[in-house]
Amino acid sequence: MGPVFYKGVGVSNREHEFIARAEGSLACGIMVEKSSERVKHFISSSDHCFDEHKRSSLLQFPPPEDYGQQRDADQVTIRKTTIHVVNKDITQHKAKCLVNFFDKKSGLSSKGVVFRRFMEKGGEDMYEYLRNLYEGESVTVTQSSGNLDCQFVLHVALPEYQEGFSWKELQKIVQSCFTTCDLYGDHDIAFPSLGVGQLLRYPADRVADVLIKESISMAEQGNKWKDIKTGELSKEDKKRVYAVGQKHGVFVSLDKDKHCIVLKGTPNSVSKTATEIDSILSSASSAVSPRRRKENCHQRGTSSYWKHLLEENPVPEYWKFFQNGKSFLDIVTGFIKGSTEKRYEVDPKTFKAICKLVEDTFKPELVGAGADARNLNHKRLRVKKVEIIENLDLFKIYNIKRCEMLKNSLNDKRSFPRKLDKIQRCEGIQNVTSKGEIMTEKAIGKRLMKDIIPELNEVYLFHGTKKDFVANITSKGVDPKLGSDEGMFGRGVYGCESSTKADQYADDKDKRGTEGRMFLMRFLLGHMYLTEKPNKYKLPPCYNCRRDFCTNRSHQPYDSVVGMKQSGGLFREFVVYEKNQCYPEYLITYTRE
Repeated sequence: MGPVFYKGVGVSNREHEFIARAEGSLACGIMVEKSSERVKHFISSSDHCFDEHKRSSLLQFPPPEDYGQQRDADQVTIRKTTIHVVNKDITQHKAKCLVNFFDKKSGLSSKGVVFRRFMEKGGEDMYEYLRNLYEGESVTVTQSSGNLDCQFVLHVALPEYQEGFSWKELQKIVQSCFTTCDLYGDHDIAFPSLGVGQLLRYPADRVADVLIKESISMAEQGNKWKDIKTGELSKEDKKRVYAVGQKHGVFVSLDKDKHCIVLKGTPNSVSKTATEIDSILSSASSAVSPRRRKENCHQRGTSSYWKHLLEENPVPEYWKFFQNGKSFLDIVTGFIKGSTEKRYEVDPKTFKAICKLVEDTFKPELVGAGADARNLNHKRLRVKKVEIIENLDLFKIYNIKRCEMLKNSLNDKRSFPRKLDKIQRCEGIQNVTSKGEIMTEKAIGKRLMKDIIPELNEVYLFHGTKKDFVANITSKGVDPKLGSDEGMFGRGVYGCESSTKADQYADDKDKRGTEGRMFLMRFLLGHMYLTEKPNKYKLPPCYNCRRDFCTNRSHQPYDSVVGMKQSGGLFREFVVYEKNQCYPEYLITYTRE
């Protein structure tokens, strides 16, 4: 290889031979440091990292506090170029940003040494953060966790090294890492030997070349600042502005007081970003995102408490998408999407809570019992995956209905509806009432009750469905008008308090499989009409006269039907007849065992 030049810093053949020998003997990559503008590189057999230090007021790379103790290195100074070779595990290093990497083809099932060390040091939370955020991007950012001594971790998905491999792609990834750190105002970043090792087999010398070039380039190029004057921007336009900055590797800041957008980056990138943002501003949309809820500090059950609840926005506090006040972390990790629907895996604690609910409501003695359970003989259900569905459009109409029911309960003589186990037992509904409290309501953990109003008989119920219907339900909800006429209590949306019952509808009775899906849905049961007589209801009966079809305008209907066969009934059926009385919040994928 001929001489290599890094922005005016020459590396001769003799110097390059020294680097190659050191990399070969230590199985590592090497970083070059200029004595006048120091660039430090930490290296181990499979991990190395570097921090940059520069005099520029725009790019300052302060050394870590224990910099002096970390220089366990072989080094040589040739002219003005100093080379450090340091053996160190990157996960033990202290920096604002640490860089992790994994095989893009294998995804998060990668078996790489560096990836495994990060997951071990970062703990379960680290893996769950990454699993929820990663959607195939080259760089995904998570906050630090566990025993890692950093603020952020940049997880890099590296392509397979093969014939025709483009080193420009790796250059862009490294540049993206620098830019991401810049977004947080930090320039203290540590890299491992990206792709070097048994998994991806990137050549160490070429990786070192890329890291050397990009780090020195970053230090020497400097940045350009540009202010763009703007009026009030909609939430959607802000998202688009941030996305443009991310695409070109430019830091974007919105100054609300001065009504301007501040851009920071290399001159060429800033110029491209400014051009695209000008285009966005000229055709600014008026889309508005929902606000994040404020904490309700009033005593539950008081008029002030309910008033606060009615005034609040419908977005649940635990939603990750469609919230106002996006952080830079949200932006650079790809949270900004144009859709109003998002589905992703839940955190470990929520997963555990839903697994327990499935187990606690499973009745093995009833597997295979009844016409709908034909050809079932398993002993248990094992939950494999739980995904939360954030569908802004569906939840909006659901919450409008919920607020309507709340207003009616506050203004109506009937007041709030009774709980199922508090409804007086009488002739004709003994079987329904004898089972007492709704099983899911009794077994559910507090973690799942954060946004539930039990006073309205808002409950979680299971809803089994075939795999082919899942996408349509998550996108459009469950429409009772499109339901089957075979339902015992008419065409409605049916919920199950037992996972055993919901499992019966996961596939065809004559073609049973080992894997199934069911939703854990919110139901607004409100005032429940109890019955043991099958009837093809189109709406719940009248609350006042109990008739199926009541024309008296002063009368009000029940909100739902809870029924069970008078003889031979095994499960209670919970039915609502309006689309806006249910919301498919969690999708459970499980296996029969």
